[in-house]
Amino acid sequence: MKILGLLKIGIGFVRDNPGIIYSLALILVIPLVLFVNIYYTVTSFQENINTTLQTKATLVEDIVGKLINKDISDAVYLQQKINEIQKDNPEINDLKIYVFEEDYFKLVAGEEEERLGMPVDDEKALAWVHDEGIAHLIKKNDQRYWHVVKPFWNIDGRKIGLISMSLSLVQTDILVQKTINYSYLILVLTLIIVLGLVIQHTRLFEYALLFKKLKEVDQMKDDFISIAAHELRTPLAAISGYALLLKENLKDGLSSDDGESLNRVIISAKRLDKLVEDILDVSRIEQGRLSYEFQKHDINRSVNESAEEFRAEAENKGLKLNVVLAEQPEYIRADKEKLHQAMVNLIGNAIKYTFKGEISVKVDSEDDRIIINIKDTGVGMDTKGQEQLFTKFHRIKDKETADISGTGLGLWITKQIIEKMGGKIGVQSIKGTGSRFFVSFPKYQ
Repeated sequence: MKILGLLKIGIGFVRDNPGIIYSLALILVIPLVLFVNIYYTVTSFQENINTTLQTKATLVEDIVGKLINKDISDAVYLQQKINEIQKDNPEINDLKIYVFEEDYFKLVAGEEEERLGMPVDDEKALAWVHDEGIAHLIKKNDQRYWHVVKPFWNIDGRKIGLISMSLSLVQTDILVQKTINYSYLILVLTLIIVLGLVIQHTRLFEYALLFKKLKEVDQMKDDFISIAAHELRTPLAAISGYALLLKENLKDGLSSDDGESLNRVIISAKRLDKLVEDILDVSRIEQGRLSYEFQKHDINRSVNESAEEFRAEAENKGLKLNVVLAEQPEYIRADKEKLHQAMVNLIGNAIKYTFKGEISVKVDSEDDRIIINIKDTGVGMDTKGQEQLFTKFHRIKDKETADISGTGLGLWITKQIIEKMGGKIGVQSIKGTGSRFFVSFPKYQ
């Protein structure tokens, strides 16, 4: 029962994660293919060696051709030829010449010695009777030889004797063994590598499963945030609306403390509404659901309208807001609402983090791009702060900014919007001196 249970779990796991079938198949197929390749290579090599040996064996015919050019009875001549042949062909051993006399074979050249294999008389008789060469493997001193016996004829076509020799397989056996050893070594190394891949694959598959689960959790988080944010907007709108209504209807009957409390409610509701809107934008951007309507826009007009929204706020803080537009209308291709949102975030941040001095917003035209510079005399930031500035939930935290509210999402959203519209954004800042944000867009063509 336990085995069946484990089998069901395994089948279910594979069904839920079909990608593992492909990986396991590769793990099994790679060694199998390599083994088949090695087997085929070794087999082919052995066949080629056999073919080579057969070619070598045909040297018998060459030897016979050299020998029959002179009287077979000249034993000195035959022995000299045998010595020359064996010297020129180290693979050839025990070369002997026999002539048939009545009912036996007489050795006329070469040295007779005891051999392994078939009995001499049987071997000679078979070759003599069948008029063809007889070859078989023999072993001497732990070395293999092809032993060949073949009849030969004189120039008149009469069969007159036999030639016998041994063809050494020492070098070919060494080559074959080296090839086999090398092939087995490659196979073993491959199996080790595959085993390492199996171990690594197990880890990678665990990471893949974890990544899949994280994506699912991340999607659930995004869905939850989106739903929660949408659900929060309704009561927030009601709170803000009723607070404004109370302030308007009871403005003459409210004490200063009650009026201040009501103002805090309105400000907090607006702050919370901004947070909800930022969270919704983050969710839409990450899920690719933030829509854009690209049109031709006058950048001077867009920047000026965005800056004018903050003029009263800047004056209330005692700040000077300077807006310098391009000398002539300049156009870019952008989404009007998203461009306005980006400019509002940048100008609003400049005013928020500046306590004295001025904010300058300037539009320049350079070659084929429009450059928007937003410069302030605010708190500034160090290098580390600049590196993390466009990340989610990052805020400058020091004594000067401790009381400044914010979500830490505005600049991340701004960067995503600007880049989506084909623009670029960057910052230069000196702590205690101020910051300069610069945004560039290609000109409308």
